[in-house]
Amino acid sequence: MRRAIREAAVRALLAAGERLRGGADARADRRGVRRPLVLAGNACLTAAVGLCDGAALARISCRRWGAQAASDTDRHVSAGLLPWEADLCRRHLPVRGGVVGLIGCGSGRDLLALVAAGHTVDAVDFAPEAVARARAELAARWLRADVFCADALGFDFPRPRYDAFLFSY
Repeated sequence: MRRAIREAAVRALLAAGERLRGGADARADRRGVRRPLVLAGNACLTAAVGLCDGAALARISCRRWGAQAASDTDRHVSAGLLPWEADLCRRHLPVRGGVVGLIGCGSGRDLLALVAAGHTVDAVDFAPEAVARARAELAARWLRADVFCADALGFDFPRPRYDAFLFSY
């Protein structure tokens, strides 16, 4: 009974968090309520995570990130590295030929940019839909990287040495 109540509470908090964050659009920005909506949504999502055990959190995360990867637009996937990611790579990776372990590759936004820049990348994500999308995006651009479907916490990266490991949203 307790488990059922906890799972119902988690579902309700996740739904509320998404609704609140989804309401934080341009109209809310003009009314000055965008930030409070985002904060309230984040609070609901944080409370939901706090009610989960590790296995439940993994199941929820896998479903959510899989759905995110499926809904990512081509524009998002092609956007490349975020400014802070590009700066980090400039400071810590060789110009070309770096060996990078990418944790949480998602649909491939950062993966594509790293491979296109000449780096060797081993990527891992635990959502099968995200891994399939990343592999498809690589193939569509004639790029190559090893993309694994696994939980990064227990994953043994295949190379003995990496120049960097990146974990991005």
